[in-house]
Order: sequence, then structure tokens, then C-alpha cells
Amino acid sequence: MRSNLLFLAMFPLCGLYGQFSILDETFSSDGMITTDLGSNGGQGNAMVALLDGGFFVAGEAKSYEGSRFALLKYLENGTLDGSFGASGVALAPFAIGPSSATSMALQPDGRIVLAGTVWNGTDYDIAAARFLADGSLDPSFSNDGLVTIAIPAQDDRATGVVQLPDGRIVIGGTMHNGSDEDFATVCLMPDGSIDPSFGSSGIRILPIGSSYDIATALGVQPDGRILQAGYYNTGTYTSIAIARLFPDGTLDASFGDQGIVHADIGPYSGKGVRDRASDGWQGGRGRIDVQRQ
Repeated sequence: MRSNLLFLAMFPLCGLYGQFSILDETFSSDGMITTDLGSNGGQGNAMVALLDGGFFVAGEAKSYEGSRFALLKYLENGTLDGSFGASGVALAPFAIGPSSATSMALQPDGRIVLAGTVWNGTDYDIAAARFLADGSLDPSFSNDGLVTIAIPAQDDRATGVVQLPDGRIVIGGTMHNGSDEDFATVCLMPDGSIDPSFGSSGIRILPIGSSYDIATALGVQPDGRILQAGYYNTGTYTSIAIARLFPDGTLDASFGDQGIVHADIGPYSGKGVRDRASDGWQGGRGRIDVQRQ
């Protein structure tokens, strides 16, 4: 089935029964835009708003030959920015196989980092691409703008990417250890090479529970400490887990129970509910807010 990207622009109003939203008709005339990305459609997975009212969308462009990282830049009115990439669209083809961008970080210098997964012919690896402000791949990032990281395991999937205050790039996600999944983070130097001082040779594997642990969100605090949120299987249900790492990849023992917070929101039934963190950020006074899904 062919799919297009769909975006809605809405603004809130206060009515008799509380707050509601209506479509913003100054955005593409009816508040909605769709973008066709190729012979088999596309998919948007991440978005970053810009100060000028425009925004980036990252995802994948699908074709019968396979999928590729896709980065689209829109103007405030919802039209593609023709000065970016090819008519507003930039693609990153990984030679080893189909790929999909799942997260994005905008660097202070205007460069854009995408992280996601790529199929290597046997299983999935973590992948990253960095674009210049004009939509071209950044040749100072691993020579061709593309990086793949194979954690010694089976499937590895990225779900978040952040830039640390010192310029290093951290990618967070999940790795399959052969029997179940664990939280994983990978640290890259600004040039795209692995940072050997982080974790174990640039990689930090973090088991949360005794079964599958799925990381879904990544954040960085002003002091460079890294927050990773997700969920884990307690044996009868799933519960939110949040870990905090120092910039070198070690757990911050001052946070929760030796660096990990287990948040059972509940209540849950005999069949169990799924408490899943889908996003997180640092609020005022250092408070950490995590959205339950």
C-alpha cells in the first residue's frame, strides 16, 4: 500500500466544555499537507520546529528498491522549502540496505543529525546521517555523511539522538542480546567516529529487567547528563523505566536506584496494562517530565 506524509496545523480555543482545537487555514489553505515521497510513498517519524516558523520532518522515502532516510524542510505556510535539498527533500541512501530515520537533532550550527536503523542483509544496525543546512550530506561526518554502528548482537534500533554540550552525539535505542532486549546508547565524536571513552568502546548496554527492555526516548540535560526512557517487562505487565547517565556513559547513582527509576503508574488488571514512556524532557527547576503512552 502506498502512503504519503500527512501533517496537520491546529491552534487551541477555549469553549464551553474546555479547550479544543481547529485546523489553522493559514497552513496550506486548509490546515493539512500531504507529501508524496516516491514510488511507494513515505513515512514521517520525527519533527523539529524552527524559530522562523518552518520545520523539519524526518522519516523514510519508500520505493520498490527499498527505503531511505528522508529529511524534508517546510516553510511556515506548509510549502516545501525549495532552497533545501532537491525541492525541499534530502535523502540519505545507505548502500548496505533499506533504512528508516526515527529521530532527529538540530545542532546549534544548523546541521541536522538523523538517527534510525538500516538493514544489513541479516539484521538491523543503528544508522546516522548528518546534513548541512542546505540539505547536502555533511562530508566532515564520517567522510560521506553516513554512519552505521553494529552492536555485537542481533537487531539494533535507534529511537533517539541528542547532541551533548561538548559537541558529541549520543544515539539511544534498543539492542537484542540474543534472548531479549536491553537499553543501548552509542556515542559519536563530532566527526562521526565512535568515542572510545564512552561506556565500553563507545557503547553502553543497560539491562533494566529480566526480560525485554525497550528504550523509546532520549534527552540531554544542560550539564551533559543523558536521560533515556522506555519500558520493561516486570513479568506480569510493562512499567516505565528511566535511566540517567553521565557524559562518559556511567550510570548516575544519585538518580533513582543507582541510576535507574522504575515508575509503576498503574493501577493494572490481571492481564496487565502497558505503562510506556513515549517522550521525555527536563522541565523547570530540573524536574524531569515523562509522557505515558
